[in-house]
Amino acid sequence: MVTTVLDEKPEKVQAIVIFQASAGFGPYECGAFESIAAEMDKKQEELAVVAGTSSGSLNAVMIAKSYKDQQKSTRTATAKKAAEDLKKFWTTVLPFQFPQLFPPYAGLQFPLVENMQRLLNVGFTFLVGNPHMFTRDLSALSPLAPYHYSASAVEKTLQEHFGTYEGRDPRLIITAVNVQSGCIKTFDSGKEEITPEMIAACGSFPMLVPAKNIDGEYYWDGGAWTTTPLGDVMNSLMSLDDDKQAAARESIPMYKVYLVNAHPQQAPLPQELVGVIYRMWDILVGDKTLYEIKSSERLNKYIELVQFLKQHYDKLPEEVKPEVKQSYEYIAQIKKWATLHFVHLRRAGLPGDYWSSEADFSLNRINELIDQGRRETQQQLEDWNSRQEEVESLQKEINDLLEKLEKQQAAPVH
Repeated sequence: MVTTVLDEKPEKVQAIVIFQASAGFGPYECGAFESIAAEMDKKQEELAVVAGTSSGSLNAVMIAKSYKDQQKSTRTATAKKAAEDLKKFWTTVLPFQFPQLFPPYAGLQFPLVENMQRLLNVGFTFLVGNPHMFTRDLSALSPLAPYHYSASAVEKTLQEHFGTYEGRDPRLIITAVNVQSGCIKTFDSGKEEITPEMIAACGSFPMLVPAKNIDGEYYWDGGAWTTTPLGDVMNSLMSLDDDKQAAARESIPMYKVYLVNAHPQQAPLPQELVGVIYRMWDILVGDKTLYEIKSSERLNKYIELVQFLKQHYDKLPEEVKPEVKQSYEYIAQIKKWATLHFVHLRRAGLPGDYWSSEADFSLNRINELIDQGRRETQQQLEDWNSRQEEVESLQKEINDLLEKLEKQQAAPVH
């Protein structure tokens, strides 16, 4: 676990944004990033790492590309512009649907008609695919074929709208799983150039599209290993700098980690077969990072305690001073640790989810999910900030009390 606490607060907090494997919920993550971007720009947080797997990798790569394009044209980049570019990608490049059955009427809603349209959109996608993401493979019509679609369409889309990416400003991390070895494969722009073929590998869902061949190795969707690549990002942070750069750092960096999870963790008990299947899928692909987050938070608290004791070293009993000194020196010598503060953002289910499944790429559905992501994330960020203000206020009260006690102890007795 790469986590620690600083003696002094760093000048700027660096942001890490991680997108979960989300299938048809990619637009939700797009909307979520719109609210995250507003938070980052408001607090002047620099995007250090953007990561994702499966469809989450699409969001990650387009954000990285926007930063790269902005820096080329203006030498500066904002999260807001990256969010706008990502939304444009989802709403102008990727939509595809069955022709509208009935024209929408302002102020009127017809749930049955809307749900029928959703089902037709999903059925149409399964029948012909999406010309911007995946298409039917006519050479694999047998029900027993290992796959039924081709991912060449998404490679073509990415070649046109993404190109390649290399560098650490921000660092782009996407993941796939090696079919033969069963091990995770991390594609890291800090070490290699990210290509459309690599991105396609990260979204090559088993049984739908063939495993992607890259340099003689075959890869499936990274969500088959883990739907939230938090561990892979944390491991990559260990190699963010070489040993000389890390040793030269005056302070350990602080990261604010935005985890965007598109699959609802909680939901009502399903009452029909479709609901059972859908809920089972949510649980299978849901976020599993709680243990990693809790472990990081516990380690942070331990190190905070050690540093607090070091600050009051002179007042400690002599018998505990050697152990406190040893623990503090151990913390100080590890130059590649970082402070991690987690912001866990979760999606709530919508009534239309059953009908739209994860294969409705109509513009209406995309806009529905973008709006939900923006709205829910904004509220969750406000709640998180409120809790942080309460914690900081309590810490200030404790520090003021300790300072007052120290002054009383230091005052001469008459």
